[in-house]
This record gives sequence, structure tokens and C-alpha cells, in this order.
Amino acid sequence: SFGCVTSVAEAIPVLERNIHALGLARYLTSIRASAKVLDIASGDTSAVAAVSDAVAALREEGASSVVLGCSAMSPLAGRLTHEHQVPVICGVTAACHLAAALIRTVDAGGALALSSLSPQDTQVVKMQPPDLTGTT
Repeated sequence: SFGCVTSVAEAIPVLERNIHALGLARYLTSIRASAKVLDIASGDTSAVAAVSDAVAALREEGASSVVLGCSAMSPLAGRLTHEHQVPVICGVTAACHLAAALIRTVDAGGALALSSLSPQDTQVVKMQPPDLTGTT
């Protein structure tokens, strides 16, 4: 199971729709709002504490991992992981690693596996690296 921490409550319905669309809703404990984005980004101590409190609440709800749903929280991931003894996943970092892995797969001429994370809905797409020689 996982929980998600976002900045403001207005973001929760958007995140819920995305999580549902990805077929992950059954794994979600809840989504918690914490503080305003600019306060988090500036390192405001009360905003950082609110993010930490949200992670703690998700942990108490049974989340075995926490996804940060706001890029301003990225610098906090390591600290929150250590503080709460739960994997805290930075969406920006995770997306960059995934993109790099996909690029390496395509550059190697391999098949790119795309999955909706549902065992019933997995497809494999053959992607070719672009022709940069200008001969096509």
C-alpha cells in the first residue's frame, strides 16, 4: 500500500483521478494535503513540519510507502525516509529514472514495454531509435 502527500487540498481530486486511471486506487491508503507549494519550496519550517506530519499520518494508516505529490517536496525525500522509516518516493526523481531507463531501452533497439500496471492490460510496443543520419 502507499499514501500520497501533496501540497494543497485542491490537488487531491486530480491525484485521485490519476491514481484511479492508473489502476492503483486499491493500493492507496489516502492522500494528505500539507502546506502551500511556495512555503514548502522556501523551506519554511512549519510547512516542512506539515509535510512530515502528513507522512506520519499515512504511516499510521498503514502505508508501506509514501509518494510525494509535489515537486517542491523533492529535497525532503531522503530526510522523510530516514525520519519515518518508510520509503518516501519523489515523483520527479522516479519519473527521471524511468525516462532514462526507457531511453536506454529504445537506444539499444529493444522492445519498450508499456503497462497500465494491470496484469490483464499489458502490451509490448517495438520502438525504433530515430534515424539521425538523415538518410530516411
